[in-house]
Amino acid sequence: MQNKSLVSLLRMTAFFLFLGRAWQHFLGKTPYDTLYRSDKYLGKVVDWLLGDKNAPIAADVLYNINTFFGVLLLLAACSVLLINKRKSYFKICIKIGWCILFLTAFGYYVDKFRVAGQFFEYSAQLVVPYLLLLAVKYKMKKKFLFWAKFAIALTFVCHGLYAVGYYPVPGNFMNMMINSFGMTNDQAQLWLFIIGIADFIFAVGVFLPKGIWRYFMYYGLVWGFLTAFARLWVNIDASFLDATISQYTFEFLVRMPHFIVPLILLKYRRDIVI
Repeated sequence: MQNKSLVSLLRMTAFFLFLGRAWQHFLGKTPYDTLYRSDKYLGKVVDWLLGDKNAPIAADVLYNINTFFGVLLLLAACSVLLINKRKSYFKICIKIGWCILFLTAFGYYVDKFRVAGQFFEYSAQLVVPYLLLLAVKYKMKKKFLFWAKFAIALTFVCHGLYAVGYYPVPGNFMNMMINSFGMTNDQAQLWLFIIGIADFIFAVGVFLPKGIWRYFMYYGLVWGFLTAFARLWVNIDASFLDATISQYTFEFLVRMPHFIVPLILLKYRRDIVI
């Protein structure tokens, strides 16, 4: 399988994913603080290295680490544009970038009280670099199909667990419904519950026979895009347009896999499995 359009779409998605995370790191809006300060994780190591994890120098070290990771993520973003079957050395940069994606997901998991759903909702983001490496090697068959389906299904399940209230409904979920659609608090809770159930149905539907599962991808495509774009839309302040775009655009970029993976499964399903 050597569909150049599909490979190009994966390159674009991985590029903006890495770029978005790099942007986030340069802004310093990362979840690592809990890891550095908790004695259960890196707190004791930071104390040993710096003398006191709460010292002013600790903040400078954290800033430098964020900047360093941001540079590595930029290198990963450039590498996805250059890698091909012969130039395998770009794989190293992509794999390093993937490790930072994993660390970021783990950081959110720890920061949000070690809730499993918080980690696994990043499944679609974590799988995109792997899918790109498979595509570059022309291994676009059952392995590709399984991991693409599994990752997007797991992402929607985890979102659904928050939406239905299995985990506490995040305030930003409520704000997006209220600010985007003018709902009351009760209406927002009801619609989030309905959407959460739809997310669960979608996750089951992607594993139905191929004559059926492709229809579920339309839901994943549309809802994945709307939830990604909402992160930017609800935070836009016309009075401070440049500042809000600078602060929140990465929130959309890192969620591009949530609608691009369904698009790939929908548009290129015949090319993935022969």
